[in-house]
Amino acid sequence: MKGAFRITGKLNKWMELKGWNQRQLALELGCDDSLISQWLDEKKPKHPSWQMLRKLCLLTGLDASELLTLDREIEQED
Repeated sequence: MKGAFRITGKLNKWMELKGWNQRQLALELGCDDSLISQWLDEKKPKHPSWQMLRKLCLLTGLDASELLTLDREIEQED
């Protein structure tokens, strides 16, 4: 979907630095790990709800502009 928000690679990098997998992140956020998987899906990503985005920001110390990007911004990076 053009113009839709999606999670950037910064979340993956943050998880890598912490040594966390998707399951551990899901436990910290209080959600199912399949939800994390949907956010990080390369082909058909879904964006987190505003409530989950807020939790992600608090947990990671990153702000929303660091965690989210527009699909068209990703296309321009390629």
